[in-house]
Amino acid sequence: MNENLSPGNPSGIPPQIDFIARAPSQTWEAIPFPDSPQFCAWAWFKPVHTPQGIILQIPDVTIQGYPNLSQLTLRMLVQLAGVNPSMVTGWYFNGVQYDAQGGSSPLFDQPVPLPVSGMDPNILVYTNLPVAGQPVINQPVLPQQEQFAAAVSTDHLNLDEMFKKIEIDWKESLAVVRKLSMKRKELFDMVTKLKSFNRELNIDESRFCSQEDKGEWRDARRLLRDISTKLDMYIKQHDIGVTSFAGKREWFEETYNKYIQPRQVFDDLVQAERDFEHYRKTLQVLMSRMNTSQIQAGRDGERRARQVLAKIAAKVQAGRSKRFDH
Repeated sequence: MNENLSPGNPSGIPPQIDFIARAPSQTWEAIPFPDSPQFCAWAWFKPVHTPQGIILQIPDVTIQGYPNLSQLTLRMLVQLAGVNPSMVTGWYFNGVQYDAQGGSSPLFDQPVPLPVSGMDPNILVYTNLPVAGQPVINQPVLPQQEQFAAAVSTDHLNLDEMFKKIEIDWKESLAVVRKLSMKRKELFDMVTKLKSFNRELNIDESRFCSQEDKGEWRDARRLLRDISTKLDMYIKQHDIGVTSFAGKREWFEETYNKYIQPRQVFDDLVQAERDFEHYRKTLQVLMSRMNTSQIQAGRDGERRARQVLAKIAAKVQAGRSKRFDH
């Protein structure tokens, strides 16, 4: 009989490292899947505001490629993280709080749902396992706001650090938003320029250039169209995505002005900290992609088109010279 099989471990997955012995994470840690080690979940053990918990996340590469995703359950994830499911008191995901029922909840054995678009992709798992040096305390599942209050009521320094971190994330976000606005104009100007290059060859160009030249120009025009489409996509992401009020911009402003700036504690402060950080990172990723696409547009689009047209123009000039010589 498999020694790993037990009422608390029906899947037979051995815990990787005992949760109690783990030090709090300093960064995301990978939890590879035994059947496909190239795929993994990400875990953050014992975050400062939930020292008896784990934050889990299924990365996009796993969602897209893991062959057994439809069989991946929360029970399997916590076991791989070194936690006996019977010690899980509950979890929070996609804006909903769940009671683990001592590991007996039917949802524990359902496939892990995909994150809802626009929601925090993290799964926050609560346990009643002790932190190093502390005794085991059997805790009931608490509502989210009570979980937060229990985590911060004895540590005002952490609470102050949370407000400071959110404030830094928000101010950095505003700075990136301003840069994105300028970058959006640059991309629009680049699209206009690329479209001006995307034209048919005139009569003389078609007459004096070779079939090879015409093929190069067709390839250059196709590249101009592809790059313009990508630039248009990033412009649209800027206009109706995270930087717009449709992308929760209004919520961030209201939350900052109402709670963060005056240092007013509220029920969803822990979630807000993650949301502000995620918002900043999303803006920075968009800025990076817009920069990269602009560089590609200049190098592979505009410069390539100029080179091909210059080559053809030289042949037109040479052809005209020969005609006049005769």
